[in-house]
Amino acid sequence: MMIKDSTGNKSMTATFAYVAFGVVMLKFLLAGVVVGSFQFGTVDSLSIAAVLTPTLGAYTVRRLGTPAPVVPPAPDSDNGLGGG
Repeated sequence: MMIKDSTGNKSMTATFAYVAFGVVMLKFLLAGVVVGSFQFGTVDSLSIAAVLTPTLGAYTVRRLGTPAPVVPPAPDSDNGLGGG
């Protein structure tokens, strides 16, 4: 199961970015909580940066690195330059 990006295509980098963000938010929300004998621990900014930076960077590079298709204008269209 992969998440679709803004163009509608399945994207592994978008999936990784969403999962990494979800894991970090879960860690942030459960920081310091003790359940039985298990403790979630504190939020460490270095570990959060180690998770989010590569995944969000890869998503950004992937998204900005894919050029949009160039569609030429129709030959009979008015381009605002006059000369009917």
